[in-house]
Amino acid sequence: MSLLSRIRTWLRPTPAKPVPKKPRHAAETGTLHKTTTEPPVVADPTPPPLPPATGAVDSRVHVIVYYQDASSHEALLTPAHLYGHPGEPLPIAWRVVPGFVLTEIKGFVQVFPKSNQVIVCGYSARVAGPVVIYHRDTAGRLLQVPEILTGVINQPYTAHALSRFADAVQGESTQSGTFTPTSQRLRFTYQLTPLQTGALADATYVELLVPKLVYPVPLGSAPLPTRLPRQTYWQVYAVMRDPNTHTVWLNVGGNQWLTADGTRNQAHNPFLPDPTPLALSHSLFTSTAQKIELHGVALGDATRWSAPYAEMRPHRLATGTPVHIVAVTTLNNQSRWYRLADGDYVLATFITVLPRA
Repeated sequence: MSLLSRIRTWLRPTPAKPVPKKPRHAAETGTLHKTTTEPPVVADPTPPPLPPATGAVDSRVHVIVYYQDASSHEALLTPAHLYGHPGEPLPIAWRVVPGFVLTEIKGFVQVFPKSNQVIVCGYSARVAGPVVIYHRDTAGRLLQVPEILTGVINQPYTAHALSRFADAVQGESTQSGTFTPTSQRLRFTYQLTPLQTGALADATYVELLVPKLVYPVPLGSAPLPTRLPRQTYWQVYAVMRDPNTHTVWLNVGGNQWLTADGTRNQAHNPFLPDPTPLALSHSLFTSTAQKIELHGVALGDATRWSAPYAEMRPHRLATGTPVHIVAVTTLNNQSRWYRLADGDYVLATFITVLPRA
């Protein structure tokens, strides 16, 4: 290095060296000096918790369905809780309440709405209509008085066929349904055996022990308006038996039929007078007789007489019977009589004379 360079180096300022700091004495810091060495502190690797989440956690909505009395707003059933996403079909449950009918719905929707909602189903009390049950045979005749079932609306019922005709019923022996606000009709039809005809004596009477209903036909459904009084006697002209019910029907004249229960058989009618022959003395009339020989035929069922207006014969002249006329008698009352070959007399109006061969 030249002299000039060295002079320049000496003239430059030399930076001061840092002086090391002496350790401060414990008395100066006010703390005790620990002679033991502590382990180094390690940082916790778990991150601090995040703040609470905000916004909707579940996108489903809640729909409550109430079932109330429409007038008193009292709860009739436990409410139904439905959950679903907006736009999904709403499976609402239509509940049946005995004695009530659904009359109004408030807040009804078919799908889940965007927010929670309440639906109110209002019910009104109703009286159920009766169920009338008819039991008829195949001819339409009623077998007994119609049955009437009553109950609570919306409640089920079951009707049964007559147990004594269980084998004769056509179709099902039970019918079920539900009581509604209107009346209902049910019908059971039975295929029954025809009535059997019974034998009857010439003169048979019955005494009525109780007042009896009279029907126009056996197994009739509608009785005649007048009952026959008790302790009366009636002649029986025909007897029929129902093989299904074993009921005996008695004909007491014309289209008058009554059942044999509540009656007592009698051999005669004590209220009738003793039988006396109906006879008019033919001596009351003057007559003229003429012998003839004619043949004829009976036009109708005619009475035979021992003489004109005398004693009646027990056997009548049947319609269509050929007769041999031996005389004709004319009375002063203008009646004409034919005397037959057997000696009996018949009014000429009941016989037609045949032309001579």
